[in-house]
Amino acid sequence: MAYIELTVWTRGIIMDKEGRDIVNSLTYENDQPNIVVLVEQTMVKGWDYMRGMPPGGTLVINTHYTPEYMIRFVPGSERLARLVCVDAAKIADHKWLYYRLGELGLDRLSTEGAAERNNAIAPDIAAPLIAAVVKTTGIVKIETIEPMIANKAAFRAALDQLHIMPLGAAVA
Repeated sequence: MAYIELTVWTRGIIMDKEGRDIVNSLTYENDQPNIVVLVEQTMVKGWDYMRGMPPGGTLVINTHYTPEYMIRFVPGSERLARLVCVDAAKIADHKWLYYRLGELGLDRLSTEGAAERNNAIAPDIAAPLIAAVVKTTGIVKIETIEPMIANKAAFRAALDQLHIMPLGAAVA
C-alpha cells in the first residue's frame, strides 16, 4: 500500500507523496550570488548570507545606518566590491510590514492571492531596493526598468539617497 497524505500541496486531494517531489526538485537557490539584498537591517547579523559569493559582489541593505557602521556586521566583507545602504522603508513611506498585506505579497511575503490583487512590480519597499541594485551594479539600465516600477517616486528618490561604500575586492 502506498503512503498517502493530505497536504497543502494538494489542496485537500489525497495523493501519493512522490507526486509532489517535482516541486522539491525545481527549487532554485543561487549558490554563488553576485548581488545580495537584505530587506531588513537586523538580517545582517542572522546568518552567513555572503556564503558562496565570488569576489566583486554587491550587498544592499535596507537600513537607515551608514555603510561605515554596517560593514562591521557583514561576514566575509572582503568579497565585496561595494556595500550599499538605502532606507527603503522611509523612502517608500512603508508604515509596517503587515499594513496592506495584499499589496506586500509580491514585495516581501508569499501571500496567496496577492498576484491577483496587485500586478504592479515593486509596489512598496522593493522600488528603492531595485533602484539601489540597478544604480550600483549596472545590471540593467535605469531607463529600461523605471517604466515597470509601480512606485516611481520612491525609485527616483532612492537613486539620490543611496549610501555607497566602495570596497577593494577584485573581480575574479
